[in-house]
Amino acid sequence: MQNPRLAGRYAKSIIDLAVEKGQLENVYADMQYLQSLCRVSKDFVGLLKSPIIKGDKKQAVLNAVTQGKISAITEGFNRLLVSKNRENVLPEIVSAFIDQYNSIKKIYKMSLTTAQPLSEEMKVAI
Repeated sequence: MQNPRLAGRYAKSIIDLAVEKGQLENVYADMQYLQSLCRVSKDFVGLLKSPIIKGDKKQAVLNAVTQGKISAITEGFNRLLVSKNRENVLPEIVSAFIDQYNSIKKIYKMSLTTAQPLSEEMKVAI
């Protein structure tokens, strides 16, 4: 189930909390970790989206794979998602968070096509 509006709202709420606490960069690093975890492990994403597996089991797995690797804000956010039965939206929330973070920091994605390979100097300049 993809729900970009829901994911955007949850992402905005954690961004607002992180900014309020002065932890935006830490939470951004947490989201990058969670995004890489979702990309690498299809089983992890399948577990989060499974309607058969109970929330307490999902929370235990989330705790096991993130323990000591994410901040307290993100841990609390993950607990909130599980308690509200929204853990299945976590991959979309992570992507929405990163998009919103990039927008706040004015970081833009671009594609560059050249006829010849770029020199290292040109890459640095770009």
